Amino acid sequence: MSDNILVEIEEMFGRAVMERIQLEFPGIQVYFGPHPKENSPLVDAVGMEMAKVMGEYFGGSWIAIPSNKIAAKIKAGKETTRRILDLVENDEMSHAEIALHCGVSTRWVYKVIEKSKPKVDPNQLDMFAGIIDEEAA
Repeated sequence: MSDNILVEIEEMFGRAVMERIQLEFPGIQVYFGPHPKENSPLVDAVGMEMAKVMGEYFGGSWIAIPSNKIAAKIKAGKETTRRILDLVENDEMSHAEIALHCGVSTRWVYKVIEKSKPKVDPNQLDMFAGIIDEEAA
């Protein structure tokens, strides 16, 4: 399952189903059983056939559906992160100016930049170290 279950539901079952689930179960854990009952709140929200398909996909799991506020914060955070990285890449503004422009702290800008860098294990050997040095000479 993805970090944001609403994105996964939208990708697998469509936007209308995702919006219906978010509207009916904001901030609530919902059981996606493989054999939904007629009186299930999930069946009431999306219909029996879709509830069966979702139950098969999620395999009888309890899924926490984020509230609209949480989903909005996740989306806003991703958009802000993307905007910060775009501004850093353009190299037209200082980190302080980027922070002011995006409504975050300078420290947050540095955290976003740090998290975007690829993780390299310090114990990992550089497989091109000898080759690059020899070519330069």
